[in-house]
Parts: sequence; C-alpha cells; structure tokens
Amino acid sequence: MADALLVNAAVLGALMLAMWRLAVRIGDVSFIDAVWGAGMALLALTSWLLAEQPGTRATMIAAMAVIWGLRLCLHLLGRWRTSGEDPRYARMLGKDRERGRYAGAALRRVFLPQAFLLYLTCLPAQLGVLASSDAPIDPLAQAGLFLWLLGMVFEVKGDAQLKAFRADPANRGKVLDSGLWRYTRHPNYFGDCCVWWGIWLAAAEARPLPEVFAQRYGTITIGDRGGIIVHGTRLNAPLEAV
Repeated sequence: MADALLVNAAVLGALMLAMWRLAVRIGDVSFIDAVWGAGMALLALTSWLLAEQPGTRATMIAAMAVIWGLRLCLHLLGRWRTSGEDPRYARMLGKDRERGRYAGAALRRVFLPQAFLLYLTCLPAQLGVLASSDAPIDPLAQAGLFLWLLGMVFEVKGDAQLKAFRADPANRGKVLDSGLWRYTRHPNYFGDCCVWWGIWLAAAEARPLPEVFAQRYGTITIGDRGGIIVHGTRLNAPLEAV
C-alpha cells in the first residue's frame, strides 16, 4: 500500500507542476480551484488502478470520488472561464507580480500547499480503495453511499441555484435565501461534507482510523467557509451566497 501511496504522490506532484507552468504562462492561478476536484478524482482512479484485485467496494469508493471530483472540476472550470481571474488570488500575488516574482510565489504560496492539502484530504478515498481489495459492499458502505448521494444532491442543486441567482442582474448585492439556501447558509458545502464523510464511512470497514485526521481537517476547512489559508491569506470570500 505504501508504494501505491508514493505513486499517487508522484502523480499528483506531476499534475501540480504542469498546472503551475500553465498558470505562469497565462498569468492566472485561479483555475487551481478546479484542479482540486480533478486531483481528487485522479488520486482515486490511480488508487483503483494500483489496487490488487479491486472488488465492488473498492470500485464504489473510487467511483464516488471520481464522480464528485469531475463534477466539481467542470463546475469550477466553467465559473473561472466566465468570471476570469479570482480577485482573492490577484490580491495574494499582486505584489509578487509587480516585483517579477510571480512564478516562484505561485508555486510556493498556491500550488505546493494545495498539493499537500489535496493529498491529505483525499486519504479516505485512497486508503479505502487500496485497503478494500476484493471486499463486498457491506451495510456500513451502503450507509456511506446513501450519505454520499444526499451530499451530491445538496451540492449539485445548491451550486445550480447559486449560479442562477448570480446570473440575474436584479440580484446584484442581494443574498440568496431561497431554495436550499433558505435552510442552510451553504448547502453546497454541507453537501461536500456529506460526500466525504460518506466516502469515509464506505472505507471505514477496511481503514477505520488513519483517515480520521484527514476527514476532520476536510470538515473543519469546509466549515470555515471551505477556505484554505495560505501564508495568512484566506482563499474564500466571506459569503458566497452574495
């Protein structure tokens, strides 16, 4: 298993270096948010490919992470292509850009920290796939699948409602408080938590303890606006429903 995790780390490192070079070439790191989802999907897929005789549970866990990751990647990539450079990253790297140190700052302050955090957060899926081997889908894994499905509904529907709200010029400056957003401040982040705790439950039969720290970290960062704080800079706006 250790060898597979090292291979995963190397694959993720190669992806992040390639994306860093692209970011330097276009002068914008904002698409890193979309890479987060793609990276999760990639780690789950490589874990499945490296697993010895992956059974139904390993395949289910990998599919849960891949589907979630690709959906998030496409959603955020579309938002980036529509909105352009994220002002948060522009502020964070603005002084380095002026001083001609953009490339090094982008690597040090964005891509390397996010590569580490992405790998850590995805450990439940990686370890769950690699440790499940040819195990069947047991009741605990079924409960995890149900929680994952609930999370996907909240995340997909919440994102769709927010996108439609922002697309209407009449809503500029207003707060979304209808649909799922009427019941929770961030239904998409609530769905995110459900998705990854569902993956953890599905994997818990095989790897109950090593992933707990990673899963607690993922929940804490999502609960704190889903943001990542890199070198004192919070990478999420105070209220996404605006």
